[in-house]
Amino acid sequence: MDWARQGCDVCRSAWERGIPRDALSLLGVSDELHVRLHRCRSCGAYWEELERYASHIPDGEAADLISNPSFVAYPQKPMR
Repeated sequence: MDWARQGCDVCRSAWERGIPRDALSLLGVSDELHVRLHRCRSCGAYWEELERYASHIPDGEAADLISNPSFVAYPQKPMR
């Protein structure tokens, strides 16, 4: 999917600018799959961060990742 069509301006900007990524909530990680799962606090889009890049993923793929036995969820603050 084209970068301009992934997530919203807020979360794309967070990835482009780097840390701090206040617009993104880190949901958890899977060391086995080499992935971190984030969610945009503005639009609710799920983002898969791999070792070299990040991309928006559908809700179903995020659910599959969360249900993977290797996924370790992080405590969450309420979404705005």
